[in-house]
This record gives sequence, structure tokens and C-alpha cells, in this order.
Amino acid sequence: MLAEPLLLALGACSEEARDRAVDDAVGEAKDRASAELEKQLPSVDWQKYRDGAQEEIDRAAAAADCDTLADELAKIDDRNSPLRDYIEVKLRDAGC
Repeated sequence: MLAEPLLLALGACSEEARDRAVDDAVGEAKDRASAELEKQLPSVDWQKYRDGAQEEIDRAAAAADCDTLADELAKIDDRNSPLRDYIEVKLRDAGC
């Protein structure tokens, strides 16, 4: 893990510098994880769906609102829909 060597290397630094370095490392890890997630998401033609659908789904995923995500998934009849795939990725990544 990156965090342990980072913390050991920062042992001689001030507490403020150490906290800042840890925050920076966490931010970079989150950015990499977000970029990886974006690569996994299928391309969805959002114009085919109701206004605000993507925002609602993304908001539910960010809040790990599994019930809302499951409700959105249940509304989709087409098993081969990119929207279905999109929601399934969001469900998985939200830990649902």
C-alpha cells in the first residue's frame, strides 16, 4: 500500500506537512479512481431519457442510495440498454 511508506517517510515532517501530504495522496487516489470509473461507464445517449436522469442516478450513486438505483434499474425493460449497464456499474461501485 502507498499510504504506509508515505507515512513512514513523513515521520520527520511537521504534523501540518504530514497531514497535507496525506490529503494530497488521498485526493490523487480519488482522482485516479474516478478516472477509472469513467472508463468503465458505458456511453449513454441521455437525450433518449427523461431530463435529469443522469444527474439523479449519479447523485444516488454518490450517496450509495441503493434503493433509488434499484428503482431506476427496475424501470428499464430493455436488457441490452446502455442505461441498464450504466446503472449496474453505479450499483456495483456504490457497494449495493
